[in-house]
Amino acid sequence: MYNKCCNTFEEELKQIAYVPLMGLRFGINHQIVGCEGKKILDLGGGPVSLLLKAPGVKGTIIDPCKYPDWVDHRYASLGIEQIMMPAEDYRGTGFDEVWIYNVLQHVRNPEEVIKTALKSASMLRLFEWVGYPTYAGHPHTLAVKSLSEWIGRECLSGVAVHEADGVGGNAAWGCWLLDSKHLGGYKPADAQHPHGDEWTWTPELWKFLLTELRPTRLLDVGCGEGHSTKWFIDNGVNAYGLEGSPEAIAHLVFPKEERLFCHDLSSGKWPKQLHFDMIWCCEFVEHVDEPYLDNILDVFKKADVVCMTHAFPGQEGHHHVNCQLPEYWIDKMKGIGFTPDMGLSLASRVFAPGIHWGRSGIVFRKAKP
Repeated sequence: MYNKCCNTFEEELKQIAYVPLMGLRFGINHQIVGCEGKKILDLGGGPVSLLLKAPGVKGTIIDPCKYPDWVDHRYASLGIEQIMMPAEDYRGTGFDEVWIYNVLQHVRNPEEVIKTALKSASMLRLFEWVGYPTYAGHPHTLAVKSLSEWIGRECLSGVAVHEADGVGGNAAWGCWLLDSKHLGGYKPADAQHPHGDEWTWTPELWKFLLTELRPTRLLDVGCGEGHSTKWFIDNGVNAYGLEGSPEAIAHLVFPKEERLFCHDLSSGKWPKQLHFDMIWCCEFVEHVDEPYLDNILDVFKKADVVCMTHAFPGQEGHHHVNCQLPEYWIDKMKGIGFTPDMGLSLASRVFAPGIHWGRSGIVFRKAKP
């Protein structure tokens, strides 16, 4: 495939298209930024793994092929471990991320490779070409539906094109947090906590907001098991939930087929072109890494009013990765055309004293043209 690895230009050119669709980003000199210090597994990395372009990572490559010695020396010089074995047979765990890109057409059993990935890391990043017929070295024709079923998460799909030469094709891609408590950090309901995180259960506040804002169509962003969404539905609002965790969705308390939009915002922007009077977003934004912030803001732009909470710097919590002062969120929201209604925000906080909304809740209104 690589002709002794003397010329890997075409493969590396395609990598430029893969990277942003996998939720990664390039900095100066096409170096991947934001992964420094992470322990990353590359299944089927070949002679030019993306780990070469990710300085500061603790990388491991699983690949059954033997490459020229100079390829091994280059990996070794960067501290990248190589294990020569099929990905289907690997049993390592404890990685922060696992990367799969342009690999599954070539393996013995693509579903088994996905199983390896799901057991190995807290996050999966993937890019694969789909719909291409089999030929030598490509014994599998991949499909978006099959990939989504194997992963247990919905793949994004479309035509992937590298802008430098216009070459592209049909592909599937995504980035998924595999630990159910990472995305949104939701707390499952139990006998002692029938609504999950009791600090997000605020019916008196919601009654006040319904009276003041009178929404008819509402989106609950990061709805978890959907306890707040169900309250809005039960109180006459045409409410929907947006959630990316299959574990949360498995315990959904409102009708999935009618009311749920399933999308992981770490995999890309939510593509639905819809409008809502109000978005409710409680105990969510601090759990999503800042590189995906634009995906959240893009959802917020679909509403006239956004009611959200945030965590403060240093605030403890599971996977709190973007804890900021209010000024940070006010500035970000102004960038997409929203201004804070501080009068309403402060008046509403008295209905949730000492908990998430009472500490940080802000009502944003879209500026009129």
